[in-house]
Amino acid sequence: MKKINVLVALLCVLCVFVSCRHTQTIEEEPIDLGPSMEILFDSRPDNTKLDIIQDVQTLDDIVLNSAEYLKAWELWENYSDALEEYIRNIGKVVCHSE
Repeated sequence: MKKINVLVALLCVLCVFVSCRHTQTIEEEPIDLGPSMEILFDSRPDNTKLDIIQDVQTLDDIVLNSAEYLKAWELWENYSDALEEYIRNIGKVVCHSE
């Protein structure tokens, strides 16, 4: 019975040795997101460039302000779409999926 226990113990040690020897360590380099983040932040819409009429007097002023707000909405919508695509691309790179 003792011989079997010793044999089983040696077999377990051998299995561990073989499995550890064939295990490969994959070292991944960190992903540098800096340059792409700068491009993304530089493309962020600037609300200070909107031509909003502060002292609204006429219907034309309302229409012009509405057009500027619509323009701002579209710029921010495009920016949010770009952010979502950027996040998807990061997920693909990190998860190594297509």
